[in-house]
Amino acid sequence: VTPIMPDLSFKPNSLCSKFGYVVAGGQRSQLVVKNLVGGRSHTVSLGGSINNSMGMYRTDTGIRLLVSNNDESVKVYSLSGMDHIVDIAIPFAVNNTAVSPDNRTMLVVGDSKVGLFYDIRGGTYTRTTSFNACQNAAFSCNWNYAGDKVAVACQDGSIAVWDMKYLSKPLTSISSSQSPNTSGACRGVKFSHSSSMDLLVFTEHESLVHVVDTRAYVEKQTLRPSPDLTQGVAGVTFSSDAKKLFVAMECGVYEYAIDTMQRRRFAAGGLL
Repeated sequence: VTPIMPDLSFKPNSLCSKFGYVVAGGQRSQLVVKNLVGGRSHTVSLGGSINNSMGMYRTDTGIRLLVSNNDESVKVYSLSGMDHIVDIAIPFAVNNTAVSPDNRTMLVVGDSKVGLFYDIRGGTYTRTTSFNACQNAAFSCNWNYAGDKVAVACQDGSIAVWDMKYLSKPLTSISSSQSPNTSGACRGVKFSHSSSMDLLVFTEHESLVHVVDTRAYVEKQTLRPSPDLTQGVAGVTFSSDAKKLFVAMECGVYEYAIDTMQRRRFAAGGLL
């Protein structure tokens, strides 16, 4: 194992990697950005509060970094030189943002029942609409590969999937196994970005990870990576080809191979 940020001056609580960059965020608005190709690093303090999460997307003028901050803002930077572009004021502490696959729309969720959509074309950020995403607060959100659905993971122990054409009612809602206990709060949610896989994964605060067949939102497989039922789940993601699933626990990172040959028999075991 080769450390890529061996001399951090803070303990990172959020991490993001895309487009050849790795970004680590801290509890006191610290941020380190490293270019994995050139090796150059930028260390900045954003002047806000906790960096809850980060995301990146491409524009006509380059790659932009979105920082979800607890000071009720989304902080936008140009990654090439870490030039500050704008702070988007949000009426609640921001936990996560997600940009649609066509890079036209941004979803913002946080310590509120409401999710906010922004038009981000042309490098500007204009709020367009909102919807009732949760019963209390949302920890994370994600778009499917087609950009016509969004998923939101909620503190109340549920995830909801919404059709962009019908935001008055969720397409489906799935409860965690440990809800309504705190350990059952849904922390993370991700769609597989492959049209042939049609999967969604979501995590509970402790122990459990669920993989859902999004063709009908009926079949679900539950994973318990660690036998320790108090192990916190730090994060989850699919590989870019959606053939593997990675789960980060307090005790380590687990890799699951998705059985692509048996995908149509998901109920009998879609993950090995």
